[in-house]
Amino acid sequence: MQQAFLPIVAAALLACTLHAGANAAGVEVRYDASKIHSDAGDTAAQRERRLEALAEHLRTLGERRLPADRRLEVELIDLDLTGTVRPTHRLPGEVRVVTGRADGPHIELAYTLRDAGGATLASGRETLYDAGLPRLGELRDAGGGDPLRHEKTLLDHWFEARFGGEH
Repeated sequence: MQQAFLPIVAAALLACTLHAGANAAGVEVRYDASKIHSDAGDTAAQRERRLEALAEHLRTLGERRLPADRRLEVELIDLDLTGTVRPTHRLPGEVRVVTGRADGPHIELAYTLRDAGGATLASGRETLYDAGLPRLGELRDAGGGDPLRHEKTLLDHWFEARFGGEH
């Protein structure tokens, strides 16, 4: 009798855990790396790496900034990285050149913010762009640092503007 009872208890605990996970706070990010984005990379593998890095950044923002009873769903629709790619014969690969404010990053996304019960609190589709990015002081470390630092800064500003007062 006791052995028959244990699988039922285990199944009930698993169901509760799965249900709690579905409503847990955080950020869920979706994207399609196989889709050609404006300027996210020449190959699906390049796009996958870059989009996943931005998705991870959004998840980290959610962990730090969203209240425990909020869940944010984000779809990264399009990405245009900072600068313009210029082929070079002197160096292997490519060089990304920033000539002015028009070379700032662009990110198109859709989002839905939900409460613990699944009710929609806010949603929208936006194209993020900051004409002030990149700033000349940040370009001095062009050879080092995070190659997606401008795009992550843009996401930081958007997250703060949309959800900064939540936590």
